[in-house]
Amino acid sequence: MNNIAVKNNNTMTSTQLSELLNFPKKEINRKIKLMFSHKIDGGIITPSYDTREYVIDYNLPELESKMFVAKHDIQYLEMITQYWIDKSKPVHQIPQTYAEALQLAADQTKLLEIAAPKAEYFDKVLSTTNGFTTTEIASELSMSAIKLNRQLKTMNVQRKIGNRWVLTVGNLNKGYATERTYIDDNDVSRHSMLWTEKGRNFIHELMEVK
Repeated sequence: MNNIAVKNNNTMTSTQLSELLNFPKKEINRKIKLMFSHKIDGGIITPSYDTREYVIDYNLPELESKMFVAKHDIQYLEMITQYWIDKSKPVHQIPQTYAEALQLAADQTKLLEIAAPKAEYFDKVLSTTNGFTTTEIASELSMSAIKLNRQLKTMNVQRKIGNRWVLTVGNLNKGYATERTYIDDNDVSRHSMLWTEKGRNFIHELMEVK
């Protein structure tokens, strides 16, 4: 796939179309003129001239460039679509003056203030050690704990070792669960897995996708 240089304007040149389609630019210009003569006359597609006032490029907006590619060879439609996606990505400008630098700092500070509550939620809530039992989460999903455990096993989220459910290797260290140690009615130390808020959200998302 050809890499097309993305310029900071809202058009695509016939030179870029020539590179994309691997087709002579002279022919590209001729076809554009035939296909879009009314849009050239109407100023929607603008030409660029050399010193002799000959047309060297046509500048096509997004719609017209896609129309041209689709008519020329539709297999290139994905490539030109990616071109316009890349153009829409924001370009981060380096401050050129002290005033611009101060404004950038102020904007970033404001963004941090807006993001702070969310960051605090993830730090304090999603990583909490206060957990939920599988039974509690299953109840939220209107199913039994046995069914939820089986589905999580089928989805390779957890596995069983003896009588205990534990996370599979790929889900360890992701903050989904914590271990609870407790003493049962016979004064025997027991261990069980509790889901964190992050793990609870993870299970809900899995079940929704399913």
